[in-house]
Amino acid sequence: MQRRVLDWFLLTKPLDEARAALAAAEKRSGVHLQQAQLVAEVMKRVAEPSETLPPGNPTAVIVALGREAMTSILAAQNEPAPPRSEGESAAAPAVDAGGAAWLAGALDRGPQEVLIAGAGDAAGFAVVKEDLVAPLPAPRATATPEDERRATRVRSFVETLLWNADAPRRKVDRLLVLRFGRLALAVIAVALIALGIYKLTEGGNLAAGKPLKTSSSWPGCASDPTCDGQLLFHTVDENKPWAEVDLQKVQSIHLVEVKNRPDCCAERITPLVVEVSTDGQQWTEVGRKTEEFATWTLKFPSRPARYVKLHIDRRSTFHIKDLIVQ
Repeated sequence: MQRRVLDWFLLTKPLDEARAALAAAEKRSGVHLQQAQLVAEVMKRVAEPSETLPPGNPTAVIVALGREAMTSILAAQNEPAPPRSEGESAAAPAVDAGGAAWLAGALDRGPQEVLIAGAGDAAGFAVVKEDLVAPLPAPRATATPEDERRATRVRSFVETLLWNADAPRRKVDRLLVLRFGRLALAVIAVALIALGIYKLTEGGNLAAGKPLKTSSSWPGCASDPTCDGQLLFHTVDENKPWAEVDLQKVQSIHLVEVKNRPDCCAERITPLVVEVSTDGQQWTEVGRKTEEFATWTLKFPSRPARYVKLHIDRRSTFHIKDLIVQ
């Protein structure tokens, strides 16, 4: 059962089937489609030159290249190649009358549903077929509008057929992306669950928003921008100043974290003593810090407490940035 769920999640069967279909397609027609893609890239560079081409009618070249690309595309569909004259390269385009006649017959014999899909519909296929087999555009200084429309139709037909032929590869790519997305979502889900468990375990800050009492309050805090709104509290200079937070009910705690004033006077906070109580009368010391610190995280075995008290065990001024109880 677990294996089936894992296979479903990882798309194992669809991916294996898509890879098998791709391998079969490449074995059957891979080299022919590669040749057609190469010719189509040359056709694109003639149609969309990055530099100025020499004078002439580029549409004749585009149509001739379209014919050559179609020879390879039809060969990929198991259509026998056109006859070549002695000494003619196998890659030479069939642009003569005999070659055009062969291409017309090959287009009639070829997979009509594939070819019609490449042209958009049967009427479009009839037009582009005529574009391919008709004599090439005449040599001119510039192409006529009809020459350009013909070349555009031929190029679009070839590129669409190649795009459709590449569907097995795109299917594999889509499945791999989907698998990666599922894995990423699974990792995120696990991370969120772990974070939720951590938050539930830690219990958040039990002191946040709870009543806080201090041994005194420095009256200058309200007019001091480094104190007002920046510090949790600020006592006057006195003997053993303290602060006490009421958690409002007895609950289990195991951690007290104190963030010292960050801008100055860090030495004032030591020695710092932390005590806890269930009734506010009987206190138990759970930790003491004698070295200066920026943040002190005190951990101790879980114990019940409602009140948490901090006091400096000497004469000093007491101020902190924040207090966290968990």
